[in-house]
Amino acid sequence: MPGDLYNLNSNYGTEDELRECVAKMHAAGLGAVADIVINHRCAQFQDGNGVWNQYGGKMAWDQRAIVGNDPNFNGHGNHATGDIFAAAPNIDHQQEFVRNDIK
Repeated sequence: MPGDLYNLNSNYGTEDELRECVAKMHAAGLGAVADIVINHRCAQFQDGNGVWNQYGGKMAWDQRAIVGNDPNFNGHGNHATGDIFAAAPNIDHQQEFVRNDIK
């Protein structure tokens, strides 16, 4: 799962390789679609208690960006509007700063 949504380098390849692949697809008459699940962004850093709930990159969020009823990640946000996903923090999309960052 992604940590920094604006960093396209990954174990699958570099941003340059991705751009080259998309260009080749377009040259062949194909389109590309990016499918991401913004609600489950993996934290990149631990807080003072060792909980993975600190984010870096362009969207450097803290516990305020995580729903408050997620028992795994000590979020300080609003209660989740859906089910809790234990493998990654549940992002609080009710927070105005979160909505502004992902526009």
